[in-house]
Amino acid sequence: MKNNKIVFQWILGLFMAMALCITVQNMTAFATDTGNTGETADCDHKWNFGTITAQPTCTEPGTITYKCLKCSGTKTEEVAPVHSWNTGNTTAQPTCTEPGEKVYTCSKCKKTRTEEIPPNGHSWGNGKTTAHRTCTEPGEKVYTCSKCKETKTEEIPPSHTWDNGKITTQATCDKPGVKTYTCSKCKGTKTEEIPAKGTTPFWYKSRVTKKPTCTTTGIQEYRCLTCDETRTEKIPIDKNAHKWTSKVTKPTKTKKGACTIICELCAKKKETSKLLLGKIAPPMNCGKYAEVYSTSIPKNIYLLSQIKRNTEVYVYEKHVVDNNFTFYKILYSHSGGNTAYVLSSYVSILTDEKRAPDRVKWAKSVINRKKITLNWKADDYATGYQIVYATNGKFKGKKTININKGTTTKTTIKKLKPQTNYCVKIRAYRKVNGKKLYGPYSKMIVPRTKK
Repeated sequence: MKNNKIVFQWILGLFMAMALCITVQNMTAFATDTGNTGETADCDHKWNFGTITAQPTCTEPGTITYKCLKCSGTKTEEVAPVHSWNTGNTTAQPTCTEPGEKVYTCSKCKKTRTEEIPPNGHSWGNGKTTAHRTCTEPGEKVYTCSKCKETKTEEIPPSHTWDNGKITTQATCDKPGVKTYTCSKCKGTKTEEIPAKGTTPFWYKSRVTKKPTCTTTGIQEYRCLTCDETRTEKIPIDKNAHKWTSKVTKPTKTKKGACTIICELCAKKKETSKLLLGKIAPPMNCGKYAEVYSTSIPKNIYLLSQIKRNTEVYVYEKHVVDNNFTFYKILYSHSGGNTAYVLSSYVSILTDEKRAPDRVKWAKSVINRKKITLNWKADDYATGYQIVYATNGKFKGKKTININKGTTTKTTIKKLKPQTNYCVKIRAYRKVNGKKLYGPYSKMIVPRTKK
């Protein structure tokens, strides 16, 4: 333990000696060679920190003397005069825009100096919006200083509210796309380019967007398997791609009609057949298919099993006879009389030769005191009319009027009783091989003679 204490003291002494040498060197570093006295000419002076030999005043400088640690030489330096200023007194408070003033006083000589205090600046706060901005017009915001109440106005830039955007043109292998953004407020739009994908295109036939016809080319669409881009090419005219429709000349009672299947594009005719006028004969046993020529469907198939009894049809002149029954092909207007005509298989019908007139429809009657003038609509198949009338609905004691001309639509019943109800009905007839084929009676009317 004793030896350790001796070693420690020896090390401590060594450090103190080194510290003293460093201190002496530092002290000499602050000295200059100005005003040296009594120094040795060949001495590299090591000046101490110096001693103030004359204190400076507020207006007069003082003196500091330095001594060389080696040769006892000296030198002097001037110490600048210095005031002892207090903390100052504010004589004018600063405002938002104007500076203030602070005066400092020397505690020794009472001299003063003045220092400017910078302006405080405005305290604007968050401001108030006085005009809201739109998508294209700027708004306005007014700020008020909480100290001096001065105001300033600031423009609020216009701004759209864009959505997330929608790709309006897809980017392809070698072409950029377009993304369109829409403002939710004003519905304005802006576009942004989508870079091309930079891949290699691989084309394949996707679909025919327009079929070729006998007069016009079609359009074939191709689609890229890589980027989904599409392009089109023309398909040559197909001379066999006709658009068939039926051109019908309606038959009448005295004149045959015609049905021509014709292409509405190039006017090529497929077939022409003569037509007669007829009605579907009950029962109609035709569960077979029919061939259709339509302006909208080049070729289609319909069933004829739903044709109503007594439907007026156009009958093909050619027919076949089997087991004393006559069968014809018929042409009728499909779906309520549009331009699509349906050609049936052979069905049993009533042709002109066996057709009775239809039910006669009344027109307005003219009633007087002792006579009634009757009016009706003529039937194309009628060769005459039969009118019956009586004073009761069962037509007891009825009287009959025969009219032997099918075009007649008017007759007058005379010598009637005034203020009497008369029940009247009419039917048309047609003479075939000397026999009369009567149609059904019309609806009964009950005119009343005047007083």
